Amino acid sequence: MTTMTTTWSPDFIGIGAMKAATYWLYTCLEAHPEICMSSKKEVHFFNVPTNYRKGIKWYESFFSNCDEMTKRGEITPVYLSTPGVARLIHQHYPHVKLIASLRHPVDRAYSHYRFNVIRKGHMTVYDSFEDALNQEEELVAEGMYSKQLKEYYDAFPRKNIKIILYDDIQSDPGAVIRDLFTFLEVDNTFAHESATEKRGVTGKKKMEYKLPLVNPIMYYMRGRIRGGVLDKALTATGLKKRLLTLAQKNRRLVEVTADDRSTRFPPLTDDIYAKLTPIFAKDIKELELILGRDLQSWLD
Repeated sequence: MTTMTTTWSPDFIGIGAMKAATYWLYTCLEAHPEICMSSKKEVHFFNVPTNYRKGIKWYESFFSNCDEMTKRGEITPVYLSTPGVARLIHQHYPHVKLIASLRHPVDRAYSHYRFNVIRKGHMTVYDSFEDALNQEEELVAEGMYSKQLKEYYDAFPRKNIKIILYDDIQSDPGAVIRDLFTFLEVDNTFAHESATEKRGVTGKKKMEYKLPLVNPIMYYMRGRIRGGVLDKALTATGLKKRLLTLAQKNRRLVEVTADDRSTRFPPLTDDIYAKLTPIFAKDIKELELILGRDLQSWLD
């Protein structure tokens, strides 16, 4: 059984969002001599029940490589969008600092879709981004930031939460990282090439199937049985987890060559923005109030 608090605490936790430059943040933080990141890039402790049941000592073991004098932290991007995670983090580490990076929700959804397809995930069964949007609720749900952040602001003091916008990273990455270092109370004059280099860019690497037909068939069946009796039975027996493990082992990561067109996708059209932006409009307006910042560019 997991205990509520311990005498040790990470100094910060990156909570998301997915496809909003969290890998870039990780590399910038990891490069700083006064910061030590978890030995595993994404620990997935608070959002995965089987990991959480391993206990808080299991989580803290990922920081055993860190010097006591460093600021210690981790980044698991799905913490932001997973209900209940804010409460669990607060139960164990009520004074920890939190970092969230947010991206235009339509751009984020498209990047999420592209990444999933290039990495041979379950969205490969769809013919297009719009088709995936109609079937995969997560593409929209992951971009409802104000709803997600409310759980964190209810649990933690505002001074402990740093919100970064992807737009600012694009326009002045150096200023963003200096501000973040100040928030974490480390030397904000430290400069490293990570701050001005793009990291984790979708399309530089891709997945290939070892056995071509296995994963597509599994993903197709997943869509057909999702939420049904068979889906629940597979989950209860542990067979679903084994099948997911099989799907992962059937993939291998390879470098993308200059002439490889399989990772290239058409840019988002004005029509898609016009169709999707209203879905996020209410949440964006609420996010403006939370951040005290004009986000009209996300609505135009």
